[in-house]
Amino acid sequence: MKVKELFEDKSEDYRIRKIITDYKEGNSKCSFKNMFPMHSVKDGLVHIKKHIKINHCLLDEHGELLIPFGTCGSFEIEAEELSSFKGFPEELTDSNAQYSLRLSGLYKIVKSFEGITKIFKSNVYLAGVEGLNYSRCNKHINQIDGIIIINGDYKGPILSMLYIENLKEVTYGIPMSSPFYKNSETLREACKIVNKHLLLDKDVLECQEELISNGLNEYAKL
Repeated sequence: MKVKELFEDKSEDYRIRKIITDYKEGNSKCSFKNMFPMHSVKDGLVHIKKHIKINHCLLDEHGELLIPFGTCGSFEIEAEELSSFKGFPEELTDSNAQYSLRLSGLYKIVKSFEGITKIFKSNVYLAGVEGLNYSRCNKHINQIDGIIIINGDYKGPILSMLYIENLKEVTYGIPMSSPFYKNSETLREACKIVNKHLLLDKDVLECQEELISNGLNEYAKL
């Protein structure tokens, strides 16, 4: 590594540590102090062995994380201004957590999986994220050791779920603040079919044919 690159790396780590200190002590965006667990900062990434919950104080003016994470035990965010998964942990490692990733609240701005965690060692809760399309979601998510909970109003492709390693089940939910399901009946049937193939064979073409034969064409698109 060149001397210039070494100093740049150290400068980025310093910037991250300063943001974390401001977050813990209260900054211009937040008048209250926030918890931040034991962590390390290395090569521009934050690493945490256990659970972390963050709020809007760690988002920039564009709704993206102010600091990028490398690995965490489990990750929870409560910030409905979130616009992107960029900077999310590359891997969530706690297999005993109820959720590897949980987004609390309703998220209307996030539209892309770009930047999301690749490997989850437990369940994933995305019920409040309304704008995601699960077509080709396996290009961003490699592994889920558990279930994924998607928005109950979702209507669109879900066949890509069959490509996610170790995924056990696809189900859905809607936060208490949005109690009405528009597509719950069709989504329930689509999830039932996908889950059968997750368990049996992960055969995408057979799953697609079964979805179509049951009139679930919107969910059968690749």
